[in-house]
Amino acid sequence: MKKIAISVGDINGVGIEIILKSHQEISQLCEPIYCINQTMLDKAATLLKKELPQDIEL
Repeated sequence: MKKIAISVGDINGVGIEIILKSHQEISQLCEPIYCINQTMLDKAATLLKKELPQDIEL
């Protein structure tokens, strides 16, 4: 499966939420590498009350 870099876009936008909601589906199509640092992703997941997938690659 090919690795694909995916930008979250504007840090204040909906990109992070979309990634957290659709990671399982995206992972079926490719090996996504999200362009965001761990600290920002952790903070966003906490604010959105979403659990981070264990297999997420940054």
